[in-house]
Amino acid sequence: MRQLFDAMQIFDKVREGYFSARLFWQSKGTPSHLERGSASQMWEYVSPRGIVFARVHEYRDSRGNIIGRPDPKYFRIDQVTLFVQR
Repeated sequence: MRQLFDAMQIFDKVREGYFSARLFWQSKGTPSHLERGSASQMWEYVSPRGIVFARVHEYRDSRGNIIGRPDPKYFRIDQVTLFVQR
């Protein structure tokens, strides 16, 4: 799914403000493999028409900076939905 996001430049479009992102979920504690104050988060990507079309997982440090790259978990294009099953 990450290759599809890369090919469609989804991450770039979010960073440039074409799509908006909003926090969907955040862990209550720090993941054990990260520095104190870091968080595991799920973000929703929203189209200019207000439709949620993707969800990505991210780790953020205590200053709010992304650690690594976002990991897509859900993506909807027209009538096709792709998702990672747990």
